[in-house]
Amino acid sequence: MTADGRGRIDAAFRGRLGRFVLDASLSVPATGVTAIFGPSGCGKTTIARCIAGLQRLSDGFCAIDGEIWQDGMAFRPAHRRPVGYVFQEPSLFPHLSVRGNLLYGAPKAAATSIGFDEVVELLGLTALLGRSPHRLSGGERQRVAIGRALLSQPRLLLMDEPLAALDRTTKNEILPFLERLHERLSLPVLYISHDMAEIERFADYLVLMERGRVVGAGPLHILQSDPALPLAYSRDAAVSIDGLVEAYDERYGLLTLAVNGGLLHVPSHRIAVGARQRLRIAASDVSIVRARPSESSILNILPARIVTQSPPGAGEVTIVLGLDSDGSGAPILSRISSRSRDLLGLSDGMAVFAQVKGVSLVRASGCAIGNMGPTAPGQLDHCSTQDTGVRSEAGTTAMPIDFAEIDPNRVAAILYRPQDDLDTLLADFAQDLVRAGERIGGIVQRNIKDGSGCQVGMQAIDLMTGREISICQPLGSGAMACKLDAAGLADASVAVASAIAQDVDLIVINKFSKQEAAGRGLRDELAGAIAAGIPVLTAVPEKCFEAWISFTGGIGTTLLCERQVIEAWWRDTSSRMKRMREDHDAVPTADRAAICRSLHPTT
Repeated sequence: MTADGRGRIDAAFRGRLGRFVLDASLSVPATGVTAIFGPSGCGKTTIARCIAGLQRLSDGFCAIDGEIWQDGMAFRPAHRRPVGYVFQEPSLFPHLSVRGNLLYGAPKAAATSIGFDEVVELLGLTALLGRSPHRLSGGERQRVAIGRALLSQPRLLLMDEPLAALDRTTKNEILPFLERLHERLSLPVLYISHDMAEIERFADYLVLMERGRVVGAGPLHILQSDPALPLAYSRDAAVSIDGLVEAYDERYGLLTLAVNGGLLHVPSHRIAVGARQRLRIAASDVSIVRARPSESSILNILPARIVTQSPPGAGEVTIVLGLDSDGSGAPILSRISSRSRDLLGLSDGMAVFAQVKGVSLVRASGCAIGNMGPTAPGQLDHCSTQDTGVRSEAGTTAMPIDFAEIDPNRVAAILYRPQDDLDTLLADFAQDLVRAGERIGGIVQRNIKDGSGCQVGMQAIDLMTGREISICQPLGSGAMACKLDAAGLADASVAVASAIAQDVDLIVINKFSKQEAAGRGLRDELAGAIAAGIPVLTAVPEKCFEAWISFTGGIGTTLLCERQVIEAWWRDTSSRMKRMREDHDAVPTADRAAICRSLHPTT
């Protein structure tokens, strides 16, 4: 803290609220994003309300950038504190349009540091300005609430678990907007969450709370690797560090990033040299060797030094490593068995080599495995993940699949079943959608066959608008009929290898069912396709989703799962249908049924 408190957010509150006792103090930078993390009921929201002036405790102090808002008897009321507050549930005025809600709290005459057009562009609200709140999805309402808070020209933005009430798909839609705010605005943000995955995306500083007390505060990566704190010993322990892109290997689809202590190679699409990226390294993905191996499938082997070790528990030990030969680089964690530790004779201060088997780009716009929907019509997120020496974890590195840029004659399709079965499956799916009516809506596929009856393509139609989405139409000579059962996996492997050799634009696997270990060849070929920068689109029945993940080892193909793709693409369907009818953009229900019948005469 500076002598006059400038450049800091200083707060200390003590008091009892029913049975709950808050006794917390913090001093964090008045720049970037500070995350307040802890379990439900630990006091995160209470301390945020105290800072905003919505909760007054008799013993409290609050100063922002040297300006005192509360000290003893002195108390600046909430309406005089320049704070933008975003709650879990967006509270929009139902009688105002999106534009009206955005402008409601904006100062009428004061100079603005954040302009209306800038906020609208940052949050992607241009197409929504004329709508009323009841015609917005949950994610859209929350973006409007964030925009309204920004346009109040705050000196501090408080976000109290703004994504907690949203489903995973909607969270993934909003997180890139929050990252843009972090990158382009100098406004300090206090971000409250009990979800470390959110915090790892964009937080710079971390405050840990337990039972009304602050138990740790500091840079995110320092607290994640602090052996005195519980984060380092959790089952999903990991460290987030920032790196700069130094190069991109087009042949292998690998980014080279410089971190404090060495270079890391990560599977990814091309990212500009010099760009800053956030990396996540899980403790379970780091092993330790005493000497650098001369031959290894693991590309990321870095010199390091043991900082400290946890007491052994359940046969495992967590080791804190400092990268670089003297240990002065970025800290990372390694979780190994107690037996391995003893066999290697590891001790504090020892020079070793860290074998990093998995690295994630967590600040790339990404989707999680299981996020089945596209980020925009005609576009899907492709998550690149491998387990062959270099790995980018699911949900972190996204390669957009833009069908408009794909040559339909350069798409290889691998089919799951004989063609007559495919038609039956898709017809049943279409009929289910028709029965669901306005409640679901969704996407229906049809098969495109040549004169001999062989499937040569797929086409999808959006039942909400009648808009056709060409997934691959036609597939031309790239279509290959390979039954993906135990007997046909070898043929499928050959098909993928052939597609890689032809440098196709996209590989489509139309269906998948539970397989045995015989599929190793196909898995390796898919990993090779992704490493070569060829996206893989897979339609997986919901009941086979876990089997596919197990079968591929988490390679990270883009997945479309029948029920989940509907949920992901068309959430809040009832309100969406109502909105689209009001806007005269919807296809009437009767027409939607007719569309299904034209696609599948058997329905």
